[in-house]
Amino acid sequence: MRKTRGQNQQDINAAFDTIDDFLFILDMSGNMIHFNSTVNTRLGYKKDELLNKHVLKVHPADRHDEASQKVKGMLMGTETVCRVPLLTKNGLRIPVETIVKLGKWGGKDAIIGISRDTSQLQNYERQIKDNSERLEMALMAHGTGLWDWNLTTNELMLNDQWASLRGYEPADTFNSFDFWKSLIHPEDVDRVMGLLTDHLSGKTSIFRRNTGLKQNRTGIYGFMIPVKLWNMTMRVNR
Repeated sequence: MRKTRGQNQQDINAAFDTIDDFLFILDMSGNMIHFNSTVNTRLGYKKDELLNKHVLKVHPADRHDEASQKVKGMLMGTETVCRVPLLTKNGLRIPVETIVKLGKWGGKDAIIGISRDTSQLQNYERQIKDNSERLEMALMAHGTGLWDWNLTTNELMLNDQWASLRGYEPADTFNSFDFWKSLIHPEDVDRVMGLLTDHLSGKTSIFRRNTGLKQNRTGIYGFMIPVKLWNMTMRVNR
């Protein structure tokens, strides 16, 4: 038995309501002609409070111009995403990333928009930033240098404290592992690289070394305390 157009529309609406993202269907003037249940429940509006209202109603007034320009840009292909937050009925802002595309709704041209809540991502990024700042402060307080080697790109990150301990200015250091390797005392190179190879191949759970590193361009070698390196996930990329 063939489904009627109305039945097909009901099926589409039901599918939309299973999506956690905010889904908006707009006419070509930007008025909301359909939206999923997430819009109602998360923004706190009843259906008739939003139906046929302009989509800027659910965006902060101080960001209306930005939102309009971003949407126009996405429709023209010059923008990829809009990060203007959504605004709940009680005035709370929900950080989102929104994409829009041209489509059809009810046989007419329409603008289809999907907004994804990025609150958790922003919290995660904020935690990483805070933890990084705390780590840097702790390292400075204890006179500890930090190096981070990305095995995929071979890039090396050295903090300012590390540079200071070695007698370098931050601008003097280089961002490749070869630079760090060049500082190892020649008599220790084979031993240190052998220990590192064993660790990266999984033969040891911890990389520990105690070797001399060259003290800037004077050629003098200074010994540093043992360093431990381990990968909790056992996925070797750092």
